[in-house]
Amino acid sequence: MKKYWKVLFAVICLASCSSMSEKRQINGNVLQMQITQLTNQIEHQKKQIENQKKEIAMLEPYKGLSEADTKLKLAQLEKAELETRLATEKIQKDEEAKQKAEEEKAAREERDEEQNALREAAEKERVEDEKYSEIGVRPVYINCRWAMTNDLGNQLYVPTINLKLKNVSTGEISNSEVRVVFIDVDKKEIFDETTDYFIYKYTNSPLPIGYSKEIIIKASKGYYYALTTVPTLTAEIYIDDQLLVSVPVTND
Repeated sequence: MKKYWKVLFAVICLASCSSMSEKRQINGNVLQMQITQLTNQIEHQKKQIENQKKEIAMLEPYKGLSEADTKLKLAQLEKAELETRLATEKIQKDEEAKQKAEEEKAAREERDEEQNALREAAEKERVEDEKYSEIGVRPVYINCRWAMTNDLGNQLYVPTINLKLKNVSTGEISNSEVRVVFIDVDKKEIFDETTDYFIYKYTNSPLPIGYSKEIIIKASKGYYYALTTVPTLTAEIYIDDQLLVSVPVTND
């Protein structure tokens, strides 16, 4: 039944994302149509101005005409100049509107890209959480390496794990153990084994659903100085006796 609701939720999310995507596509198309229309208007006005300039050039040589013809020519000339000025002003307004539409389109595309990236990241995290839902925790970050550590006043070069785990279960975690088995790959034997609490009910607050916590686990066995050549180890990490992940121990 739980699996049914998860599938239903995924389908609803997919349908919602699809609807939002179609709406953004429509808005983007409207802006593009507006930009195209303004571009065509500007080109039309420019051609109109060129024609009016030619008309003005033809109207200017009115010397030698009668007074009535001269007044007519002047009136035609004034009309052509007025139409040219109005067309020029219209071009300026259309170019400003076009620039505004292009800026709005660019801003919308940028917002859409950011939202898509957020949705993809959220979907990726959801899928990762689903993979570890049966165990109840998911490894968010693992750094497994040889490092110098201070153990009761003694400096030791030991395998060390920095581990961040996220609660992907259906309830808060109030008590949980982490066990790490360090395996010598070449010798095929256990190099060391360490157990620690991830959440200890007597000293830690419960970990709510969706929250993460980081712990550091160190092997109790190592060397008194850093080595360039160390055993080839693999760390098997268990949560409450369930294998979570197996990772190599690096020597950087």
